[in-house]
Amino acid sequence: MTSDPMDETGKRAAATGADATLLDVTGLLCPLPVLKTQKALRDLKSGDLLRVISTDPMARIDIPHFCSEHGHKLLLQEPHGEATAYLVEKGVRKTVV
Repeated sequence: MTSDPMDETGKRAAATGADATLLDVTGLLCPLPVLKTQKALRDLKSGDLLRVISTDPMARIDIPHFCSEHGHKLLLQEPHGEATAYLVEKGVRKTVV
């Protein structure tokens, strides 16, 4: 069974964040990386990707926690030189009734 090459390309692009919006928050300390991530996600549609680059050590805890609390998917968290890169997929906005 073979898979569609377009599908594989799409999966690779999502995994690398090739089509992601870039947010560079290097040099900023807690809570600014998460606050700027939240603000950047507001401008994106559900399913869009945001690549965040941060040098703040607390962001390694804060960004994954923020994603899980707000319905976003953290697709990738990896070293990026002296920083850490995060790939976030914007989730569906939760409505409160």
